[in-house]
Amino acid sequence: MWILKILFLWTLNVEASIAPIDLSQINDEPKSIYFGELGYKIHAENTDWYQVASHLLKSKTVQAEYRSLDEEAPSRLTVRSETLNKNLSLPEYIRRSSKDYRRFGFKILNTRPINIGPYKAYVLDLDKLDSDFQSRQILFKRNSDVIILTCTGNRIKFQSDIKSCNQIARNFTWVKPN
Repeated sequence: MWILKILFLWTLNVEASIAPIDLSQINDEPKSIYFGELGYKIHAENTDWYQVASHLLKSKTVQAEYRSLDEEAPSRLTVRSETLNKNLSLPEYIRRSSKDYRRFGFKILNTRPINIGPYKAYVLDLDKLDSDFQSRQILFKRNSDVIILTCTGNRIKFQSDIKSCNQIARNFTWVKPN
């Protein structure tokens, strides 16, 4: 029996030495990076925000979450995705979703197209009517996939926190070919 154990361990050692891991490639990636199943990545580089561990996410629809360091009232940016049944443009998708915003108590303050790096996106500034929170959504679309970044924070400090949210959005990249 011990001969089998030694043979098994030796086999593992031989296989591991054939193709060693290049740690420099792993270290080139920014900290707190999230790779989405739909072929994108996002991270919090150039901010002081951190990524929440996946087992601590409270919603099943949230794929990743980043938070500010404010312990009392942290702002947060969540990442969700949706695959559309119909190939809608982002303006059509937003127009169809507008009644849902109202139903959940949000007022759309502003909607505008923007370019983030080489990608076209849409920004929605939202106001939560019955609370002290304000939100911004940044939506990316490729084919029938929509990636939704939602930044939410306390109205009083939202203008300072939105800078980090915008930076995280600028860190968004499609990694899988179109």
